[in-house]
Amino acid sequence: MMLTASDDKSVKIWRVAKRQFLSSFSQQTNWVRAAKFSPNGKMIATVSDDKSLRIYDVNTGECTRTITEERGAPRQVAWHPWGNMVAVALGCNRIKIIDVGGSQLLQLYVVHSAPVNDVAFHPSGNFLLSGSDDCTIRVLDLLEGRPIYTLTGHTAAVNAVGFSQDGEKFATGGNDRQLLVWQSNLHTYDASQFEAKSALLSSSCDTSVASVYQQSNASSTALSNDHSIRIDMRESHAYKILDGNFQVLDSEHTKLP
Repeated sequence: MMLTASDDKSVKIWRVAKRQFLSSFSQQTNWVRAAKFSPNGKMIATVSDDKSLRIYDVNTGECTRTITEERGAPRQVAWHPWGNMVAVALGCNRIKIIDVGGSQLLQLYVVHSAPVNDVAFHPSGNFLLSGSDDCTIRVLDLLEGRPIYTLTGHTAAVNAVGFSQDGEKFATGGNDRQLLVWQSNLHTYDASQFEAKSALLSSSCDTSVASVYQQSNASSTALSNDHSIRIDMRESHAYKILDGNFQVLDSEHTKLP
């Protein structure tokens, strides 16, 4: 299944294989910035410009938790691998770790000097990545409750961060049109730069076009405000069209049948 979040204030679930719309969640009152399935697929976390974090039950469609932020609107959300908590990136330069069962604030980090755009948990659940408008990436040790690294390399806002499935590497993407891949050995970090060449596939975000990909551990993705998604195509595979509102492109930017 695929989850989409939209400026029409809704979150929708789609069955990709059958090109089928399944359900919609529309309790948000403003643009929905992000929506994520929980690790077991039974819950959805959404963040919206109405300053809310909402937790939905996938089977019933019920909103089981609503948490409203008093400061900046949340920009992104990530599930802990255990599925019992989420990390929220806030536009007021803060990061919150929240227990989804009791809506309790577990940890609060003020480690950036500008809005936080994305967060990602390490597969172990012990570390958190964050990317910010201050052009930096922070690595947080959640067991000790403190930042352990500040990484520089981007020359503009960092919009997306994500670990590989084995946790050995992570990728970051920014407004500087760079995708940086880092070795996450927690001792030294080495970055190699990927530029937009023919081996990368991009799809438009502001023209009602969405693409769905199946990725191996070897491939990485990054988002940028240049309205594109870039994917290392060495072992990536694109799915087919969902319906008339979705297009899927191959590595030559040709629409798939």
